[in-house]
Amino acid sequence: MTKEPKKREQKKENPQKDDLKKETPQKEKPAPEPPVCAICGKPITFGCTIDHVVPQAIYKWHESYLDRTEFTALRKRITSPRNTVRTHRRCNERKEESIVHVDGLHVSRTKRAKLRATFTAVEPYVQSFLASKEKLLEAQQHRCYICRAPIESGVLRRIDDTLPRTWDNACLICHRCNCKVKSGDVKSFHLAHKTAGVRRRRRRRGPRSASKPPVRRDISDTPATK
Repeated sequence: MTKEPKKREQKKENPQKDDLKKETPQKEKPAPEPPVCAICGKPITFGCTIDHVVPQAIYKWHESYLDRTEFTALRKRITSPRNTVRTHRRCNERKEESIVHVDGLHVSRTKRAKLRATFTAVEPYVQSFLASKEKLLEAQQHRCYICRAPIESGVLRRIDDTLPRTWDNACLICHRCNCKVKSGDVKSFHLAHKTAGVRRRRRRRGPRSASKPPVRRDISDTPATK
Protein backbone atom coordinates (compact mmCIF):
# COMPACT_ATOMS: atom_id res chain seq x y z
CA MET A 1 0.00 0.00 0.00
CA THR A 2 1.26 3.41 -0.91
CA LYS A 3 1.35 6.03 1.77
CA GLU A 4 -0.32 9.25 0.87
CA PRO A 5 1.83 12.33 1.41
CA LYS A 6 0.76 14.43 4.36
CA LYS A 7 -0.72 17.69 3.40
CA ARG A 8 1.03 20.67 4.94
CA GLU A 9 -1.24 22.67 7.13
CA GLN A 10 -1.49 26.21 5.95
CA LYS A 11 -1.04 28.77 8.68
CA LYS A 12 -4.02 30.90 9.24
CA GLU A 13 -3.35 34.50 8.53
CA ASN A 14 -4.10 36.90 11.36
CA PRO A 15 -4.75 40.38 9.94
CA GLN A 16 -4.58 42.03 13.38
CA LYS A 17 -0.99 40.86 14.00
CA ASP A 18 0.09 42.05 10.54
CA ASP A 19 -1.35 45.50 11.23
CA LEU A 20 0.48 45.69 14.58
CA LYS A 21 3.79 44.82 12.91
CA LYS A 22 3.31 47.59 10.40
CA GLU A 23 2.25 50.13 13.00
CA THR A 24 5.06 49.49 15.56
CA PRO A 25 8.03 51.75 14.63
CA GLN A 26 11.45 50.14 14.40
CA LYS A 27 13.90 51.12 17.09
CA GLU A 28 16.59 53.42 15.66
CA LYS A 29 20.15 52.65 16.63
CA PRO A 30 21.77 55.46 18.63
CA ALA A 31 24.40 57.42 16.71
CA PRO A 32 27.96 56.63 17.78
CA GLU A 33 29.55 59.26 19.99
CA PRO A 34 32.31 61.29 18.32
CA PRO A 35 35.89 60.60 19.48
CA VAL A 36 37.42 62.90 22.07
CA CYS A 37 40.59 64.92 21.40
CA ALA A 38 43.42 63.57 23.57
CA ILE A 39 44.95 67.04 24.06
CA CYS A 40 41.98 69.38 24.76
CA GLY A 41 39.37 66.76 25.77
CA LYS A 42 36.65 68.16 23.47
CA PRO A 43 34.71 65.97 20.97
CA ILE A 44 36.13 65.85 17.44
CA THR A 45 33.33 66.72 15.01
CA PHE A 46 35.65 67.48 12.08
CA GLY A 47 39.38 67.69 11.36
CA CYS A 48 40.44 64.48 13.14
CA THR A 49 44.17 63.63 12.89
CA ILE A 50 46.45 60.93 14.27
CA ASP A 51 49.15 62.42 16.50
CA HIS A 52 52.33 60.79 17.85
CA VAL A 53 52.70 61.54 21.57
CA VAL A 54 56.48 61.07 21.36
CA PRO A 55 57.13 63.10 18.18
CA GLN A 56 58.67 61.51 15.10
CA ALA A 57 61.31 64.26 15.00
CA ILE A 58 63.17 62.45 17.80
CA TYR A 59 64.10 59.39 15.71
CA LYS A 60 64.66 61.51 12.57
CA TRP A 61 67.22 63.77 14.30
CA HIS A 62 69.01 60.76 15.85
CA GLU A 63 69.58 59.00 12.51
CA SER A 64 73.05 60.53 11.97
CA TYR A 65 74.21 59.66 15.51
CA LEU A 66 72.96 56.04 15.93
CA ASP A 67 73.90 52.75 14.30
CA ARG A 68 71.40 51.02 12.03
CA THR A 69 70.00 48.46 14.53
CA GLU A 70 69.50 51.01 17.33
CA PHE A 71 67.91 53.48 14.90
CA THR A 72 65.41 50.92 13.53
CA ALA A 73 64.42 49.87 17.06
CA LEU A 74 63.83 53.51 18.04
CA ARG A 75 61.81 54.18 14.87
CA LYS A 76 59.57 51.13 15.43
CA ARG A 77 58.75 52.22 18.98
CA ILE A 78 57.87 55.78 18.00
CA THR A 79 55.89 54.93 14.84
CA SER A 80 53.92 52.08 16.47
CA PRO A 81 50.13 52.48 17.07
CA ARG A 82 50.84 52.39 20.84
CA ASN A 83 52.29 55.91 20.50
CA THR A 84 49.33 57.43 18.60
CA VAL A 85 46.21 59.28 19.73
CA ARG A 86 43.35 61.08 17.96
CA THR A 87 43.43 64.87 18.14
CA HIS A 88 42.04 67.97 16.46
CA ARG A 89 44.06 69.19 13.49
CA ARG A 90 44.57 72.55 15.20
CA CYS A 91 45.74 70.95 18.47
CA ASN A 92 48.18 68.77 16.52
CA GLU A 93 49.62 71.79 14.69
CA ARG A 94 50.04 73.72 17.93
CA LYS A 95 51.82 70.80 19.58
CA GLU A 96 54.50 70.41 16.84
CA GLU A 97 57.58 68.67 18.37
CA SER A 98 56.74 69.51 21.99
CA ILE A 99 56.42 66.67 24.49
CA VAL A 100 52.99 66.33 26.12
CA HIS A 101 52.87 64.69 29.56
CA VAL A 102 51.11 61.32 29.42
CA ASP A 103 49.07 61.94 32.62
CA GLY A 104 47.58 65.11 31.11
CA LEU A 105 46.07 63.35 28.07
CA HIS A 106 42.34 62.53 27.81
CA VAL A 107 42.65 58.78 27.11
CA SER A 108 41.58 55.51 28.73
CA ARG A 109 43.64 53.74 31.41
CA THR A 110 44.85 50.99 29.08
CA LYS A 111 45.92 53.53 26.46
CA ARG A 112 47.70 55.62 29.12
CA ALA A 113 49.63 52.53 30.29
CA LYS A 114 50.76 51.82 26.70
CA LEU A 115 51.85 55.43 26.20
CA ARG A 116 53.75 55.44 29.50
CA ALA A 117 55.59 52.23 28.54
CA THR A 118 56.59 53.71 25.16
CA PHE A 119 57.78 56.94 26.77
CA THR A 120 59.95 55.17 29.38
CA ALA A 121 61.58 53.07 26.63
CA VAL A 122 62.65 56.14 24.61
CA GLU A 123 63.16 58.62 27.49
CA PRO A 124 67.00 58.94 27.11
CA TYR A 125 66.59 59.93 23.45
CA VAL A 126 63.87 62.43 24.38
CA GLN A 127 66.10 64.08 27.01
CA SER A 128 69.06 64.40 24.61
CA PHE A 129 66.77 65.84 21.91
CA LEU A 130 65.32 68.46 24.28
CA ALA A 131 68.80 69.45 25.54
CA SER A 132 70.12 69.93 21.99
CA LYS A 133 67.05 71.94 21.04
CA GLU A 134 67.46 74.21 24.08
CA LYS A 135 71.10 74.90 23.14
CA LEU A 136 70.05 75.80 19.60
CA LEU A 137 67.33 78.12 20.96
CA GLU A 138 69.89 79.92 23.14
CA ALA A 139 72.27 80.23 20.17
CA GLN A 140 69.48 81.94 18.18
CA GLN A 141 68.73 84.22 21.20
CA HIS A 142 65.13 82.87 21.38
CA ARG A 143 64.31 84.34 17.97
CA CYS A 144 63.06 82.87 14.67
CA TYR A 145 65.84 82.06 12.20
CA ILE A 146 63.96 83.75 9.32
CA CYS A 147 61.86 86.66 10.60
CA ARG A 148 63.72 87.18 13.93
CA ALA A 149 60.43 87.20 15.85
CA PRO A 150 60.63 86.07 19.52
CA ILE A 151 59.78 82.36 20.02
CA GLU A 152 59.41 80.11 23.06
CA SER A 153 60.31 76.75 21.50
CA GLY A 154 59.90 77.00 17.71
CA VAL A 155 59.72 74.38 14.96
CA LEU A 156 62.91 72.45 14.21
CA ARG A 157 63.88 72.51 10.53
CA ARG A 158 66.91 71.86 8.34
CA ILE A 159 68.67 74.92 6.91
CA ASP A 160 69.62 73.01 3.75
CA ASP A 161 67.30 70.12 2.76
CA THR A 162 69.98 68.46 0.63
CA LEU A 163 72.17 67.80 3.71
CA PRO A 164 71.37 65.21 6.44
CA ARG A 165 69.70 66.06 9.74
CA THR A 166 72.51 67.24 12.03
CA TRP A 167 72.53 69.95 14.68
CA ASP A 168 74.98 72.00 12.59
CA ASN A 169 72.34 72.07 9.82
CA ALA A 170 69.41 72.79 12.18
CA CYS A 171 67.43 75.95 12.89
CA LEU A 172 64.30 76.93 14.81
CA ILE A 173 61.57 78.94 13.11
CA CYS A 174 58.18 80.28 14.22
CA HIS A 175 54.87 78.62 13.28
CA ARG A 176 54.03 81.35 10.76
CA CYS A 177 57.29 80.89 8.83
CA ASN A 178 56.89 77.10 9.03
CA CYS A 179 53.54 77.33 7.18
CA LYS A 180 55.22 79.34 4.40
CA VAL A 181 58.35 77.18 4.09
CA LYS A 182 56.56 73.81 4.02
CA SER A 183 57.11 73.35 0.28
CA GLY A 184 60.45 75.18 0.04
CA ASP A 185 63.94 75.34 1.45
CA VAL A 186 64.70 77.33 4.64
CA LYS A 187 68.00 78.62 3.25
CA SER A 188 66.49 80.07 0.05
CA PHE A 189 63.46 81.43 1.94
CA HIS A 190 65.76 83.10 4.49
CA LEU A 191 67.69 84.88 1.70
CA ALA A 192 64.42 85.97 0.02
CA HIS A 193 63.13 87.31 3.34
CA LYS A 194 66.34 89.29 3.84
CA THR A 195 66.19 90.90 0.37
CA ALA A 196 62.48 91.69 0.85
CA GLY A 197 63.29 93.40 4.14
CA VAL A 198 65.97 95.58 2.49
CA ARG A 199 63.49 96.61 -0.23
CA ARG A 200 60.88 97.49 2.38
CA ARG A 201 63.32 99.71 4.24
CA ARG A 202 64.27 101.51 1.03
CA ARG A 203 60.62 102.19 0.22
CA ARG A 204 60.05 103.71 3.64
CA ARG A 205 63.04 106.04 3.24
CA GLY A 206 61.84 107.17 -0.19
CA PRO A 207 63.88 107.83 -3.34
CA ARG A 208 67.42 108.94 -2.81
CA SER A 209 67.86 112.68 -3.46
CA ALA A 210 70.89 113.85 -5.42
CA SER A 211 73.37 114.94 -2.79
CA LYS A 212 74.80 118.42 -3.30
CA PRO A 213 78.59 118.76 -3.24
CA PRO A 214 79.87 120.43 -0.07
CA VAL A 215 80.64 124.18 -0.42
CA ARG A 216 84.23 125.02 0.31
CA ARG A 217 84.77 128.30 2.08
CA ASP A 218 87.97 130.26 1.97
CA ILE A 219 89.43 131.53 5.18
CA SER A 220 89.49 135.07 3.80
CA ASP A 221 85.70 135.03 3.18
CA THR A 222 84.88 134.22 6.82
CA PRO A 223 84.10 137.27 9.00
CA ALA A 224 86.82 138.13 11.49
CA THR A 225 85.92 137.47 15.07
CA LYS A 226 86.56 140.22 17.57
